[in-house]
Amino acid sequence: METRQIWERLKGALGGGVEVECTDAVAAGSEEEKALGKKGYRPRDPFLTVQAETVPAAMAFLRDDPDLAFDFLQCLSAVDYPAGGALAELSADDKLAVVYHLYSYTHRHLLVVKVFVPRGAPLVPTVSDLWPVANWHEREAYDLFGVIFEGHPDLRRIMLPEEFEGHPCLKDYVERPTVMGIPTTRYSGLGLLGKLSDGG
Repeated sequence: METRQIWERLKGALGGGVEVECTDAVAAGSEEEKALGKKGYRPRDPFLTVQAETVPAAMAFLRDDPDLAFDFLQCLSAVDYPAGGALAELSADDKLAVVYHLYSYTHRHLLVVKVFVPRGAPLVPTVSDLWPVANWHEREAYDLFGVIFEGHPDLRRIMLPEEFEGHPCLKDYVERPTVMGIPTTRYSGLGLLGKLSDGG
């Protein structure tokens, strides 16, 4: 089933009061892509956008409807969209996006769903009750971007220590000279090559 067909089905299931948008991909080499220029936003895949409060109902429908049957969450990731950044036309305000890549083993179709939330209050309901693999994916998005997944059974850092301050994948994150007493200096292999060539 194509993304626009899934979009129509989801809109019908959730009712007219729910905002669900569909963004088509731009074909490589097309006139539309040429008109966008080098800095234009080109989604690689078509995607649906749903509101955070809609996530439980929308995702349950996408999983449980027999004609859709998205039984596999391939990936859950996050993206930082600061205001005035390279993709400012996508969002005029500071936002984070949670991106879900869904797949149906039954029907062999794919779907990308995006949820945009304010950067200052990045709250999204968990989907770990629908796809257990989301448990770790959501912890990673929390750890690196600060997205808070409401209802998650164990929302804590997964890669960084609990004492770590900040979320290092945010575009305005500034690395400190030391973290928890450990220097963050990285030594360049190129500098070592220069010393060797000088006979040092």
